[in-house]
Parts: sequence; structure tokens; C-alpha cells
Amino acid sequence: MRGSLLLLLFWVFSCKNNTDELLLKHTIESIYAKQDPFHNTALDTTVYTIALDGLIKSSKTVEKMDRERILQSDYPTDKPKLIEGEVFAGLYEGYTSYTIEKIAFNESKATVLIAFANSNYKTQWKDTLLFTQENGWKLDDVHYGKGGGLCA
Repeated sequence: MRGSLLLLLFWVFSCKNNTDELLLKHTIESIYAKQDPFHNTALDTTVYTIALDGLIKSSKTVEKMDRERILQSDYPTDKPKLIEGEVFAGLYEGYTSYTIEKIAFNESKATVLIAFANSNYKTQWKDTLLFTQENGWKLDDVHYGKGGGLCA
């Protein structure tokens, strides 16, 4: 009887992790399906935590306001404040492919090790994505493999 109960508990928890893993992979696909997702006009903001979504929206607002300010200035060809390069991966030039290497769950958090490659620049690197359960798995931060982070 006790062995059956342990087997049942193991089965329940492994099913939950399989479901969470599938949902998490779907969220990752939503983010990285199109290269340079931060600058993509079809950015799916439902895959980011409330905090990260707010940061994204405020940075886009600053870019827009600064563009408008410069156009009205005496120097309308100046470069406005803007975020350049790939934001959700650790190489400025972006990625051409990615592979999920490892997923680890800890209650309502998940850590994903993801390997990126850029075939144009013949380079590979690994970043760590941090997710939080917020009505589904949402990206909360990116820790770049070569140091630094999205929210740092």
C-alpha cells in the first residue's frame, strides 16, 4: 500500500513537471520565434512578468518621446535615446538559432539554460532565463552568459 502511494505521488508530480515544461517551452517559443523580439512590432507582452512588461513599455515610451523631442529641436538629425541590439539574448547582433539545454523548477520559479548561436558571426553562447509563475510561465529576467543581465 505504501509503495503504491509513493508511486502515485511520483506520477502526479512528474505529470505536473511535464505540463509545466511544455507550457514553459511554449512561452520560450513565443518570445524567440522571431529574431530581435524586443524591437519586433508584434511583441507578445503576455509572456513577460508584470515587472518586466512595465520595464519594456517604459523603455519604448522613452525612445518615442526622445525621438519626438529631437525632431522638434535645433538638431533634428541627432540620435535619440534608444535600446539597440538584441535584448533577450547575450549577443548584440542577435541569434540565428537556439536550443533549450536545461530546465529546473523551484516552486513558482523556473530557470532555463538556453544555448544560442549566430551562424553569421560563427559564435555560440549560453544565457540563463528566469521565469515566474504569474498566470502562466512569464519571463522575468535574462542573465547573459558573458555577464550582466536584462534587469541588472
